[in-house]
Amino acid sequence: MDTACARVAIGLNTIPPSIEAESRQIGQIDREMKILKREVLMGRDHAERLESLHAARRPYYERCDATVVTDDKTAGQVAREVIELAFEWE
Repeated sequence: MDTACARVAIGLNTIPPSIEAESRQIGQIDREMKILKREVLMGRDHAERLESLHAARRPYYERCDATVVTDDKTAGQVAREVIELAFEWE
């Protein structure tokens, strides 16, 4: 019984490999965009590369069932929106 419970716990706490890979890819894109945006503030022209990164990121977000805009919101407000979405899907 303990082994079965441990397997269930591990299964509940792991991220599926396909989601983990896509999350890593999005993270790499976001990190590069952040660096380029800082360089733009210093006068460098990265408009073309930033647009291509936005285009590369777009398909990931289009597959989402929902999005929560976090700009200018507290953690509590974001959490509330996520909970509301969860109740809508039930």
